Amino acid sequence: KDPKAIIDSGKALPIGYWKGSALSMILDMLATLLSAGNSTYKIGLEKDETALSQVFLCIDPSTFKDTEIQEKLLNEIIGFAHDSSPISKGGRTYYPGERTLKQRSKSIKEGMQVNTVIWKKILELIA
Repeated sequence: KDPKAIIDSGKALPIGYWKGSALSMILDMLATLLSAGNSTYKIGLEKDETALSQVFLCIDPSTFKDTEIQEKLLNEIIGFAHDSSPISKGGRTYYPGERTLKQRSKSIKEGMQVNTVIWKKILELIA
């Protein structure tokens, strides 16, 4: 709720600067209109973030035939994300979902990691 504090902290700015802000606003409008739900503005007025409006986009990449240029462009964007300055020294920046993909791969090999306290509560619900 305080953009100056975010900028002063050195944490990442919205992707694309003004373009990222515009995309965020358009998605907020789209989600609000399609769901007849709460906008970011209305959600921000509440104590807790509930009753969120969401958008799910589906794009078929096979409609774009030049996979070589796709790969090149995506690698440029990923490289830019990886080359960004991390918040803490010795840290690393990731693109959205990168750690999820690594965790999924690890879970497939080693099994899914589950918080034992939460797992016990789940077992109690189905008992």
